[in-house]
Amino acid sequence: MTSSPNSDGRLPDEPELGSAAGPVSDSEAVRRAFVLAGQEHCDHYLTSIADPAGKSVLVAGAGAGTEMLWCLRHGAREVVGLDIAPQSAAALEAAIAELGIADPAPHSIRRLAIEDAGGGVLGRRFDLVLSNNVLEHVPRLDGAVAACAELVEPGSGRIAVFTDPLYFSSAGSHLPLEPWEHLWRRPEEVRAGLLGGRLGPRHPLHRLSLPDYLDREISLNRMRLEDLLAAVRRAGLVIVHLSVVPDRNVARLAEYAERLRGLDLSVTDLALEGIAIELMRPGPATGAVPHSPLPGATATTARLHSVAERRRARHGAEVAGELAAARRRADEAGAALAAERERSADLTARLAETQTVLCGVERSVSFRLGRLLTAPLRRLRHALRRG
Repeated sequence: MTSSPNSDGRLPDEPELGSAAGPVSDSEAVRRAFVLAGQEHCDHYLTSIADPAGKSVLVAGAGAGTEMLWCLRHGAREVVGLDIAPQSAAALEAAIAELGIADPAPHSIRRLAIEDAGGGVLGRRFDLVLSNNVLEHVPRLDGAVAACAELVEPGSGRIAVFTDPLYFSSAGSHLPLEPWEHLWRRPEEVRAGLLGGRLGPRHPLHRLSLPDYLDREISLNRMRLEDLLAAVRRAGLVIVHLSVVPDRNVARLAEYAERLRGLDLSVTDLALEGIAIELMRPGPATGAVPHSPLPGATATTARLHSVAERRRARHGAEVAGELAAARRRADEAGAALAAERERSADLTARLAETQTVLCGVERSVSFRLGRLLTAPLRRLRHALRRG
């Protein structure tokens, strides 16, 4: 893993490279597996905001090529990746071969930060500018958004951005911490806890303070939703689609309210984990972009979607089993309660019957006569007890 603000293509439930298990080797085999694993993430989060079919695509923060592969799978006409660090295309080429994408569209990776790509540096525009899990890392958010605006075709072009997790969310440190721990605990305490067993011996935190790691090593820029929207306004872009990812621990926010009370943060900042936004640059359209998916792209997408469907089906079966077990327990408890109620009603009826008999006995002549005849003996016994 490099220290650059690259796209990671990470699935929601997968660890980030270099997290709890320690830094992962940058071997091409690991990078290829990483690129392939990231396709499900891209299918899930990018499909609603980006359509690369038949388009020239610029990927901001290309990394090993996760999003570039996604664009090629979905029929992009051309894909150019930008990254601030030097990147090998070997993992991307191996992933293309493994998926069996025949005759892939032209694609290349250039060493360049998206913030520095404006001002005619690339000498051209694109039909789609795509950014996945990058904008929370760029140090100059305004510059990055402005460059995207310059690089997209007016009218017909689109800018698609997905970014998650944001710094002020519960997972915003990109480290294996307790929810919002990077906000409410002192940095030296957080670092000591991580180095006490949760991070491998090669992790950069062994040589860096936590603030240096967050600011210089992975460049977390503390972006909030309003910061992104302000940058969009300043760049003169139009919002086509906007959605958010609620924080994965939003239901537990009340548990941490006291610890977070002293911070100058709103609940909105704390409970917002990610943003998906599609933008366009106003202007006369240069013509419709043809839709021509590559052969095999649909089949590959179906195969990846089937994996997700199996996961959802397995989870649904587990939930259904738990619900069935809960219903059985409720039925058993209901039957036991009904039996107890029947027993209680029977005892109440017997008590009422006994009381009726006793009242009848007390009202009878024989009972009253017996009480009268034994009264002197009861008085004598009482007097003896008192003496």
